[in-house]
Amino acid sequence: MCDLIKDMEQKLLGHWKVLLVAPPTDELLCSCFTEGAVKLAERWGKRCKRAVDCVLVECCMYGYRWLTPTQLKSVVTDVLGLRVPVSGAELVVLEQETDKVRTVHADCLRKVAEREKRPLASSASADAERQPLILILDKQLQALPWESTAILAEHPVSRMPSLPFVTRLAQRLAAQCGDQARQQPQKDIVRDGVDTRRAFYVLDPANNLQKTRAKFEPIFRDRYGWDGIAGEKPTPEQFKNALECHDLVVYCGHGTGEQYLAGSAVQQLRRCGVALLMGCSSGSLAAQGDFEPTGMPLHYIIAGCPGVVGNLWDVTDGDADLLTEDLLEKWTGGSDPQRAVPLLARALAAARHACKLRYLIGAAAVCYGVPVHVRQKRRV
Repeated sequence: MCDLIKDMEQKLLGHWKVLLVAPPTDELLCSCFTEGAVKLAERWGKRCKRAVDCVLVECCMYGYRWLTPTQLKSVVTDVLGLRVPVSGAELVVLEQETDKVRTVHADCLRKVAEREKRPLASSASADAERQPLILILDKQLQALPWESTAILAEHPVSRMPSLPFVTRLAQRLAAQCGDQARQQPQKDIVRDGVDTRRAFYVLDPANNLQKTRAKFEPIFRDRYGWDGIAGEKPTPEQFKNALECHDLVVYCGHGTGEQYLAGSAVQQLRRCGVALLMGCSSGSLAAQGDFEPTGMPLHYIIAGCPGVVGNLWDVTDGDADLLTEDLLEKWTGGSDPQRAVPLLARALAAARHACKLRYLIGAAAVCYGVPVHVRQKRRV
């Protein structure tokens, strides 16, 4: 699996993997890269006597640290429109412009270090915290764990089936915010984040995952103080109420939980909290021939669920439990909420490292939906 993921990045994406690197959250670093990209685009436009897409150059600046020297030259070659194989005078141009990218990138980091009076190493673009990225994958690519490629592994990544799904979900969530604001002054899950005190768990409903139940029941009940059921099957009404009346629902059982609440019923929910479906293949989408794949995560998205975590393939309960525990610890902050990693997709990226089988089990866990964060608790 590790070799497959490396090949996905190096052979399928190649040097254009930089297009998947989101801008840094550091506004100063981002603005410096933008300024550098504008200068490069103007310089290259004069070189090749045509307009050069500044956004493309900006992506090159964001992803510079993940490019090998050969890949960097390939990016410059494509942007400048040089003939391959590059030779003669064009080879000199290629070397000059490649060096210019290195110089501009280094200048950007130096400016940030000087303005904020911090070591140059701490400004490194590869280590910078990134803004959320939403992947829209076709039916052939959606089964692969793109989130675990080196260029995306440490950053918040979620999935959506299409751009209209993104806009429609955003519109629906915005409408829910407006309705709730008119009806009552309480805080809203999308605008203000997930209130982890309003959570519900469905733990080992088939009553045959004794280790999982023994591990999580005291954590959910005593540490977090959540409501829920363990060791028994929820009725469809219980599952429906859990999703509609809570900000977060954690399902630790076999499969997707569809055996307790059908996908068609999920779609009819008037409101749906964030769902962590930690069963086998809970995040997989089934092929439908010439049509787009379908699966439980899409039922939740259609219902207006802002975020769904699931597994792309079957996983072992031991490693899945380690990932679930670490995900909740990082996302909520555990005993110290001030240490929480507020963004769900960012917490999931960090939690994959808790698995003993990092690529076989950790890579299976993916997030669907729009960026969703946990509500920050203030110190008393």
